Amino acid sequence: MTQPHQRQKYSEKASLFKLILENAGDVLWIYDFRENRYTYASPSVHLLRGFNPDEVEQQTLYEALSPESAAKAEALVKQRIKDIESGDLSARFGVDEFEQFRKDGSTVMTEVMTTFIIDDTDEVTGIVGIARDISKRLEKEHSRKELEKKLYETQKYESINRVVCGVAHEINNTLMPVSGYAELLEELFQDNNESLEYCREICQSANKAARLIDKLIDYTGSQYLNLQYVDLNQAIVDIEQLLRSSIKENIIIKRIHDGSYPCVKIDLDKLRQIVFGLAFNAQDAMRDGGALIIDIKTVMLDKKLEIHQKIHEGSYAQLIISDTGTGIDPTIMPKIFEPFFTTKNFGMASGLGLSAIFGIVKQHNGNIEVKSTVSKGTSVSIVLPLHENHQMTSPAKDENKHFHKNENKTIMLVEDDEDVRNLLHEMLSLQEHTLLLASNPMQAFEIAKQHDGFIDLLITDIIMPGMNGKQLADKLKNQHPAMSFIFMSGYNNEIVKLPLKSHFIQKPFSFMDFIHVVQQSLEH
Repeated sequence: MTQPHQRQKYSEKASLFKLILENAGDVLWIYDFRENRYTYASPSVHLLRGFNPDEVEQQTLYEALSPESAAKAEALVKQRIKDIESGDLSARFGVDEFEQFRKDGSTVMTEVMTTFIIDDTDEVTGIVGIARDISKRLEKEHSRKELEKKLYETQKYESINRVVCGVAHEINNTLMPVSGYAELLEELFQDNNESLEYCREICQSANKAARLIDKLIDYTGSQYLNLQYVDLNQAIVDIEQLLRSSIKENIIIKRIHDGSYPCVKIDLDKLRQIVFGLAFNAQDAMRDGGALIIDIKTVMLDKKLEIHQKIHEGSYAQLIISDTGTGIDPTIMPKIFEPFFTTKNFGMASGLGLSAIFGIVKQHNGNIEVKSTVSKGTSVSIVLPLHENHQMTSPAKDENKHFHKNENKTIMLVEDDEDVRNLLHEMLSLQEHTLLLASNPMQAFEIAKQHDGFIDLLITDIIMPGMNGKQLADKLKNQHPAMSFIFMSGYNNEIVKLPLKSHFIQKPFSFMDFIHVVQQSLEH
């Protein structure tokens, strides 16, 4: 090949290399250990870091990196040079992630591929590297991990839900005969104080176990809710009157109201549970006294808060309960809504308070957020959807239940648990009604076909093998249009919309509550 042809070939290659270097999206660079500076940086460094190539060539290797990345890079360089000098030539090549400074002071995450340069004397003299902006890739990875985390949490929540509801169904069915027969024995032992006290102790223990199961179901968000449209402020005023007699005298209760009348759709019993639960937690954090502040307001959540609160933007009622107590250790904040987690001594608490409140709020389509500063106090914010233009009801006052016997009616009882069925049979027998007993829906159909006359009331468990109580009621309704219904369940995970003229009662229930519901159903 002639000399002019060689020069032309070299010139073409040089032009090609220049074209590559000047148009590559990645930053190609060379660092010289002897001069302790960059000796080359491709023009794309300006897009990556904001510096032009000349400015970069005045920088040392570690000046370009954030402190953490500089320390990491320094350790890696020393180790790789040591490995190369030991004969491990694979140490010449590496890929790592580093945070680099931009000219405006901000940082950018980069993936850097490096090759260490070795001269004729086998001395490491520098590095040839390629740097790539991986910010978007890391954002996608972060989003993917967040989605995976949410999926895991959802699956975990669903698994816990299934286990809790299944266990609740079995335990509540087991508690029913325990508390029910103890109540019936109370009627027999009215003249025996010692036996009467034993019966009451049995009932109290069964009720305590039932409340524990109730809290577990609250956590899953599967409770049956008696929803009403109420003025949240007025509801809190009524709850506060009860709260003042329950909280220690060295704690001052302050209520703040912005003057609005936020209408919310809520189960009042669950609202009381929320307020009392948070108030008692606050009391425990203020052993030497302090202030409990209850703040009710109407707020607008914008798109920024929508993402943060994980609920839709719009108008909400906000309930904030704050205290001036010891606060929550930041290390345990991620665990506060977990069931059975508690910071109290063993036996002092079930660890279901906040987890139950979390489930209640979620079941009401709301959101709960906790902020806390150690030694300063804790603030719990709950937002609930507003329901405008609805007729609000006042919280019902507790009334004594007066019982009287209805005229003889025909009642069909369908319950697959034999112990519960026998107990309810005993309870209903005291009311002198005609009773039709069935252990499953198919047996109930056969009995209904053979029965001459009307069936006034169907009392049925909801969850049964083969067919649920709602389906049974729909079929019997065709034969007995005037029939009323009472649905029972040990848990509410599968409760569907119940028909008109129906009541729901949660197992385990008391004899008095049961008979009261039966009388209401028969009167209607």
